[in-house]
Amino acid sequence: MITLDTETTVEDLSESDVEGRIIYAPCKGCSPDEEVPQEVVRATVHRKGPDEKGVPRFVANVLARCESCGTVNPVRLVFYAPKKVKVTISRYEESECKEVEMDPLEEIEVGDVIEVEGERVEITNIATHEEDSVKKAKVKDVVSVWGVSLDIPARIGVSINLPSGYTISEKVEVDRDEEFTVGEIYELDGMLFRVHAIKPEGRPTVKREGESVKAEEIKRIYGRPVRRGTPKKSLESI
Repeated sequence: MITLDTETTVEDLSESDVEGRIIYAPCKGCSPDEEVPQEVVRATVHRKGPDEKGVPRFVANVLARCESCGTVNPVRLVFYAPKKVKVTISRYEESECKEVEMDPLEEIEVGDVIEVEGERVEITNIATHEEDSVKKAKVKDVVSVWGVSLDIPARIGVSINLPSGYTISEKVEVDRDEEFTVGEIYELDGMLFRVHAIKPEGRPTVKREGESVKAEEIKRIYGRPVRRGTPKKSLESI
């Protein structure tokens, strides 16, 4: 099975799009059990219609010449058109739906980064025809994808526990690659504080002094005020 180039749609696929391609298939002359490279020398293309998932496809009956021994072999190829997948992109409290063309034979999974109209998006959920939430799936089985934009600053919470028992809780925006370290001193709106814990997304709270976490992974930073010290970074609440 082969995916069409984005520029070649199922409406205009012709023999010339197939002839001259290098394919991999068994050769009756030298390799009946393993696929070897062969050049398509002649092709007849037929539209077969969409598969069970609705993905358009063509079938090409071709003659391919083995690059190793020169034997000409009959081969049946299936060409799939790129599939349009709906992607819901989260940017803080807002979201936007877009479409992106993807290889229907490709497997995607949560955590993968895809590009949608020039924007980098990390996949956070995948819905298929059978299930609303899966960790990974072939694109041809996918109905929609959810993700978070990686082209905006990371937004994280900062909680500072005061001696009075009152807690200051704010949100800040920082570069996604910025690292925060347990035990380091930072400044928030003019107040110095020392980090005593960091809560990452999806894993246990980090409390060991000297351990760092990237901002894009952080849900919340916990700190206590200090009277003096040189801040590693000054932060402003939003």
